[in-house]
Amino acid sequence: MSFFVPFKFVQAGPFILVHFIDANKLDLSYGFFRDTINDINGGQPDKILELNAWLATLKSNTYQLTSIGSIFHVSRCGSTLLCQNLKASKQFLVLGEPGFLGAIYKEHSIIPEQLGSLVAKESLKLWNHWACHQSKQLIIKFTSGTIFYLQRIKHDFPQLKVLFLYREPSAVIESLTRKPTSYIKNPIWRKKLATLPKELVEHHHEYTTEASRIYLSSLAVMQTHFCQQSFLCEYSDLANNFSDIINFFKPSEVQEDLNSQWQQTWSSKKGQWKSQKYIQVKSETVDVFLQNNYKLINYLFIKYQEFNKAMLTTRTEID
Repeated sequence: MSFFVPFKFVQAGPFILVHFIDANKLDLSYGFFRDTINDINGGQPDKILELNAWLATLKSNTYQLTSIGSIFHVSRCGSTLLCQNLKASKQFLVLGEPGFLGAIYKEHSIIPEQLGSLVAKESLKLWNHWACHQSKQLIIKFTSGTIFYLQRIKHDFPQLKVLFLYREPSAVIESLTRKPTSYIKNPIWRKKLATLPKELVEHHHEYTTEASRIYLSSLAVMQTHFCQQSFLCEYSDLANNFSDIINFFKPSEVQEDLNSQWQQTWSSKKGQWKSQKYIQVKSETVDVFLQNNYKLINYLFIKYQEFNKAMLTTRTEID
């Protein structure tokens, strides 16, 4: 029996269309949600409804929003690797950076802000129902840029469990400079991001300085929004904390040591779209970048250490 879940919102003249796909077709072995969708008929929907017409049909909907997990992270910190390991545990249904949620919360969204909260909740109710039908818990890994909308997301989902994932700065900044994300170029972001000392800005590539500001701003959001429903993990601690992460998202009376199940590599099934593998950036590449940008990375590393110290105090106070 078909079960339709939303995966995309499209502007069509004065209307907003909701694209649905039959969840039974989904192959979530891909690291990213977009590749899961593209693997099915090139991303074509199975059903399309106008937004308000869809919302009107939900009045008889009895689906609930039980505890949902989320992952917010800095770029290039192993978040996709973590998601693949969570999937392999067979306890979770993980959506890797679903664009339809980012589209709701970003600036200039096609969905009016007064409707955004309702649309997000109703969308996740359907996805959560599907996860429960599979006897799994739903986890959303948001894009790295979505961390700046965390306050609004937590307002819509007050019971949301949030895993914060971060990493020391050199690997993050190197990767963002080499493969810049779209929001690095976004002038809206530049007004909101943390500042850098003038002498550092003047001597580095524009992408490198913007990536650095994004990095510092992301850590600041993590520090501001850390609470009892949060879990903080550094990239290098993923394998050792895997059991604790699973128990955080899905507490169990029987505590098992699942760290041994952690896999440092992953590959998706071969689908029509493409086959993916986890390829780690060579340490030599990061070392060269570090040498060429030593003063900037040293400054960021000091901020990284300050963040670790502050979060240790915060976690102690919460515990």
